[in-house]
Amino acid sequence: MKFLWAVSGSTRRAKSGIIGQNDGWSFARDALAQRQIKGLEKRLLRAELALSQVATQPGQDASALQEKVDEILKRHRVAEYLLSTINKKISYGQVYEGPGRPSPSRRSRRVRQTTLTLTYQRCPEAMATPPQAGRFV
Repeated sequence: MKFLWAVSGSTRRAKSGIIGQNDGWSFARDALAQRQIKGLEKRLLRAELALSQVATQPGQDASALQEKVDEILKRHRVAEYLLSTINKKISYGQVYEGPGRPSPSRRSRRVRQTTLTLTYQRCPEAMATPPQAGRFV
């Protein structure tokens, strides 16, 4: 359904070919809801961009990474629309001590390496509900 807007002076009125009760407020509610959806989409894109930058170099500390993610979600006001998880993988390797070639009699030590990965996705349940007119999202 398309609506044509006619602007006369400082007032706007909708011209529609719909027969029935059009009080003008329903158009305003629909326009407000569309603006809110558009703003939410922009905030989601900005938050996803910031999260992708953090995900490229997550660091070694899971709690510091979680604080960064929470701050990004709070700054962009999308905490209920994005789900994020931090996966921690610990691997152990062997490192030889001192210079020289490896041999069975050479001293070595075990080294622990922690790898963090950040994954995020949009929450389908929160995205399915349309915003209420007048409710800021």
